[in-house]
Amino acid sequence: MNKFRRLFISLHACIVGFVKGCRPLIFLDGTHIKKKFKGCILSAVTKDANDDLFTLAFAVVEAENDANWEWLCLKLRRVLEMQNCVAFSHFTFFSDRHSGLVKAIPGIFTGSPHSYCLRHLVDNFRRQILKKYPLHNKKHWESIFQKAAYAATENEFIGHITSIIKSMPLAEEFIKSSEPENWANCLFSGKRWCIINNNQAECWNSWIKPARFLPIVAMVDSIRVQIMNMMNNRRESSLVMAGNLCPKPENNLLRNYTKSRNLKVDRSSSWIFEVLDGDKRCAVDLEKWSCSCRTWNLNGIPCNYTKSQDMQGSNVTARWGYFCRYSLS
Repeated sequence: MNKFRRLFISLHACIVGFVKGCRPLIFLDGTHIKKKFKGCILSAVTKDANDDLFTLAFAVVEAENDANWEWLCLKLRRVLEMQNCVAFSHFTFFSDRHSGLVKAIPGIFTGSPHSYCLRHLVDNFRRQILKKYPLHNKKHWESIFQKAAYAATENEFIGHITSIIKSMPLAEEFIKSSEPENWANCLFSGKRWCIINNNQAECWNSWIKPARFLPIVAMVDSIRVQIMNMMNNRRESSLVMAGNLCPKPENNLLRNYTKSRNLKVDRSSSWIFEVLDGDKRCAVDLEKWSCSCRTWNLNGIPCNYTKSQDMQGSNVTARWGYFCRYSLS
């Protein structure tokens, strides 16, 4: 007897839009179809130039399992190869650490970094470790775990992890087995602009929630229309944008510029500066696009230390304009 198994959809406009206008980040997640229409929707979404939700592909399957995730990854690889994306090492994948994705991503997208969602890790930390220490302040230790994940330097990371293990020895094995190189900022080998959660995929699941109550054919068409309307609305909004940057990155740069006004700067060379912020000193190298605070390196956005008033000058200002246009791509 013929039986529906699975369906993969990636619209041409979504593929081209991702390759030409989005960051190389792919968020993967699954969500259930509602009511009597059983099954799951697996999604691959990303962020556009304004840090907003952008759909790359989705699939309707009978269940979220290892075989279906492998199948979706193979399909996703094929559509990317059609756009001449054959070197996958610059793509960063995000997931909730589903076993199917842990197996499929390294095999299908060789060399691609795989980032584990911090929110799911904190949930596991609460259930597997904090539950065994009922007298501990759960919110406090959850925040320490999150600080370790966001730490920009290895010393900061080690400090937070050490405090957790000293207070809860059972946490040591949990942390080792969780593969910190896949979730800690200071250890992560890929580029993810300091994004550490799989929220983008969760937002997509909520965005299509009304469609998940429909029969499969109607559901797929409803999602198609949603994507079409979103892309048209973004297109119309972009027509009135001024300047080289989208509004959100531009606001981030403006905020950093405002913070920089009271900093003291000493020049070492044309491109190298030492910035004093109270008791904190940072070395800024505009030639290498780096700051010793590592915020620039992690976020991909020049931090407040790189735009101090004392760095003004024709060469530095021109260099800054170059960063504004290209360092966010």
